[in-house]
Amino acid sequence: MRNAKIVGFVNQKGGVGKSTLTMLVATALAKAPYNLKVAIVDCDAQTSLQDQRKMDEFRLTRKLSAAKAEEHLKKTKNGEGYSDEELQKTIATFTPIIREKIAEDYSLAFPYPLIYADVNEKEQVIRTIIELKGTGKYDLIFVDMPGSASEKGIGTILSVISHAFVPVESGNFDVTSTNKFIVKTLKNIKFVKENEYNSPFNITVLFNKLEETNKYKDVIDGFYGKYEGDQDINIIDEEYGLPRSVFYKDNGNTYESLLQVKARTKTNKKMQERFKDLLKEIMKELELKK
Repeated sequence: MRNAKIVGFVNQKGGVGKSTLTMLVATALAKAPYNLKVAIVDCDAQTSLQDQRKMDEFRLTRKLSAAKAEEHLKKTKNGEGYSDEELQKTIATFTPIIREKIAEDYSLAFPYPLIYADVNEKEQVIRTIIELKGTGKYDLIFVDMPGSASEKGIGTILSVISHAFVPVESGNFDVTSTNKFIVKTLKNIKFVKENEYNSPFNITVLFNKLEETNKYKDVIDGFYGKYEGDQDINIIDEEYGLPRSVFYKDNGNTYESLLQVKARTKTNKKMQERFKDLLKEIMKELELKK
């Protein structure tokens, strides 16, 4: 039996990369070399991860159908060549078959289930998470948070999370509002959960969409200063944060680890290594071994 940790990338505002981080980290940890048992509960009304999964299903169906069609034609043609028209017709034949198989069993194509739970239906959210944890099948259950803290049900979701990772983006306004969220919301939840319910609630800050500017460095230094010596807050050093880069958005999906993507430029290879470093730090925070 596995005792799942409930993980969420949380912040009071949208646009800081919560859903993207959820997808990138969950997918990477579910694939080699980590091979953890993972699930995602999507509580974001924008359903960005649901939309991503649908797009991925279309791509994978096409990819698997093409592979099956080529295999079939090679066998039936006895080594003779075949035209592109024949290939396309054969792909069209296999596509509904592959699509149906994936619909029946997502694990044929995807490394984890992605389940939607309406954030406005508190009982549904709690029931979904508790039922997944109760199966004993998962090491990690990621909860994709709503776009902003103003949405109903956010408190319910935070109350069932055991590890809250707080992405901090550049800009004085972003850091100031994040500080308020940490102090007024997260630290209060931590106090109640740990003192009244004897339930862990870990708060870890990480830096996302980093920019190499003196102004941003000053903002980050100020953030460090605010929480220096605070035993309630862990901070992943900025050297392990993710820079602002389209590499993460362009190559992220729900079936292939970002570590398995072929990075063809030095810049992309660097972005890939930064992500690998961040994963190691997240694993440490979750007290998980590779």
